[in-house]
Amino acid sequence: MLTLALDTAGVDRTTVALITDQRFLAGVSVSASPAEQLVPLVTDVLAQQQLTPADVTRVVVGVGPGPFTGLRIGLAHAHAMGHALGIDVRGVSSLAAVAAAHDPERAQSELVVATDARRKEVY
Repeated sequence: MLTLALDTAGVDRTTVALITDQRFLAGVSVSASPAEQLVPLVTDVLAQQQLTPADVTRVVVGVGPGPFTGLRIGLAHAHAMGHALGIDVRGVSSLAAVAAAHDPERAQSELVVATDARRKEVY
C-alpha cells in the first residue's frame, strides 16, 4: 500500500511524504504557502520514486489545528485525489501525528503537544 501524506496545517510549512508498509520512502517539507507549492511538491515526491498519482493507494491529510486557508487547500487536494483515483482518504490530527512520531507507545495518553498558533497563542 502506497500512502501519500499531506500536511498543510503548519503555520509556514507545507509537507508531503510517501510511505509504504510503515516505511518512509520520500518526503519534503518547505517553508512555503500550500497554495503555491502543494501540487509541485506532490509531483516532485512521486517523480523522485518514479511513481505517478495512479500508484497511490491511500491519501492521509493533516486536519489541524492550523490556519484555515492552509487546511482548506490540503483537504481539498486530498479529497480531489481520492475522488479522481477512487482511493481512501483519511484525516489525521496534526498534534496526534507529532505525538505519535515522538513516542508511538505513549501518544494516546501521556503526551502533550503544543504548536505555534501565532499572535502569542498556541494550539
